[in-house]
Amino acid sequence: MMPTKSLLAAGLLSTGMLFSAASEAALESRGLNMIYDSTLNITWLDMSQSVSNWSEAVAWADNLTHAGYSDWRLASAAPVNGAAFQYDESADGSTDWGYNITSTQSELAHLYYSSLGNTGAYASNGDFIDGSLSNTGPFSSLQLGTYWFGTEYAPDAANFAWSFLTDFGLQTDSLKSNGGFAIAVRNGDVAPIPVPAAAWLFGSGLLGLVGMRRNKASV
Repeated sequence: MMPTKSLLAAGLLSTGMLFSAASEAALESRGLNMIYDSTLNITWLDMSQSVSNWSEAVAWADNLTHAGYSDWRLASAAPVNGAAFQYDESADGSTDWGYNITSTQSELAHLYYSSLGNTGAYASNGDFIDGSLSNTGPFSSLQLGTYWFGTEYAPDAANFAWSFLTDFGLQTDSLKSNGGFAIAVRNGDVAPIPVPAAAWLFGSGLLGLVGMRRNKASV
């Protein structure tokens, strides 16, 4: 017969109630494809949307309603150093156009490098290491390709916007007319979606079984 502890663990796993000891992890599932990023204090929507251009990506996020929330947007990019964007290419994350950007000012780059622990095509010292999206964590829809920021590329905002290439770990500019992917975020946390009543009843039954076994053992 399965030991009581193993039986309880199996039941909790099946209902989604067995939590990792790393409760302070940066990415916390909230249900219904929503993942809270406690470092950036934003909620990601794990539903990558294929789009034909940047304007379509912006419109999709702006018009999105999910789980009762309608304040979704595209991820944002802001200068990682100083008050203005730096357009020189770098591998050490010191400029806005380049690799290994871990600044919280760049939501997509921070997710890729810091929260998910991926590597880019180049190490911080400039050595080619051929890194790419390999760790997706709790995300099921993240894929290789170009993800749009909602931030325009100032040197030519009419034609370019900031983007993040998950197949290289590169934050760069892309033509707004290019296709790619959109992933939505919203500021702050969301209320966790309750576990269905049937799951709670199943978990309660397991706890009752534990109590019965303890009573028998004490007789």
